[in-house]
Amino acid sequence: MITTQAAELAALGVKEIIHIGTAGFVGTKLPDRAIVVSVGSIKDGAAVMLSDDPRATVSYPDFELSLRVFGAALSQKVPLNGTTGYTSPIFYLQPSGIIKELIRDKRASYVEMEGAPLFEMCKRLNVAAASIVIGSDRHTLDTKGELKHDYFDSTREQETAALRIAIHALTN
Repeated sequence: MITTQAAELAALGVKEIIHIGTAGFVGTKLPDRAIVVSVGSIKDGAAVMLSDDPRATVSYPDFELSLRVFGAALSQKVPLNGTTGYTSPIFYLQPSGIIKELIRDKRASYVEMEGAPLFEMCKRLNVAAASIVIGSDRHTLDTKGELKHDYFDSTREQETAALRIAIHALTN
């Protein structure tokens, strides 16, 4: 789990972590090939337990590190999308009702498995954390309100761009 890795890195003296991963897009807001920087993630149970305020529904990445990620993308002329995700530890087995609600409610543009617990753990460890994700698939609703699910391949260009952005943000 990413929180264990974050704790181990913090024990080794790491002060900044940028997660790079994949996410399932929900709805049509994000383009298929979007590179996304988290501006927050709706909490799952693990994040609620790690949180100082369990009533807060959204966990946030480190503001300054996230700004550096956006700055790195701008300097490299890579378009980024800043949006809120939904953390679910059972992403691939997610109940369809939750996905439908996310599409209709438009609170989150993607579903991932790490964001909120990572942000909460890093706050406790005094480590700055940010997250960059690339879409792996998309859920939408058809005209009858039924879920439609499509997979798409990330490209080497997306993966390389995300890595370069993270390296630039951490080293400049």
